Amino acid sequence: LTLQFLTFSPTGDYVYYCLTSTDFSINTLYQVATLGGTPKKLVEDVDSPVTFSPDGKQFAFVRHRSQPNEDAIFIANVDTLAMMELMSSSNTDYDFFAFRLAWSPDGRTLLTGAGNRESGFLTKTDLVEITLADKKVRTLNGPREFFHINNVVWFADGSGVLFSGRETQNAPNQIWRAS
Repeated sequence: LTLQFLTFSPTGDYVYYCLTSTDFSINTLYQVATLGGTPKKLVEDVDSPVTFSPDGKQFAFVRHRSQPNEDAIFIANVDTLAMMELMSSSNTDYDFFAFRLAWSPDGRTLLTGAGNRESGFLTKTDLVEITLADKKVRTLNGPREFFHINNVVWFADGSGVLFSGRETQNAPNQIWRAS
């Protein structure tokens, strides 16, 4: 088993992580108290770290579906684990969502990288905002183009974000700031 996608709960009381099956076919989300204890199995088929709503009552994650080769964003209730699909990449202009989502401090949007592939190869990735109320997707990177964007993190006051990204396939991965 492979351990990946570590995330602290908003209060810091718990660590959320995924274990990957030995055949790498499925990731299962677990929760364990930060100071140790018995892990609790939460959700199967989680293909990204979780991101928490500002009130800590929900978390979001990406799930890849082989058929029909799409990514879907799910939101789950922390207490009941009731889930709803927010959207899938097949309902957007993008082929996939990047591996890490970021929930805005005001609770209204998620940010992520979203990209396109041609003939199986990555062509570009945009920084996108997904409005939770109306499920609208808006590109935020303006005229700048990126080959890949990942690991989006909001500033606590909502004034901007940091993300890792590369402008071209051969460019180094860098940390970018956007307001």
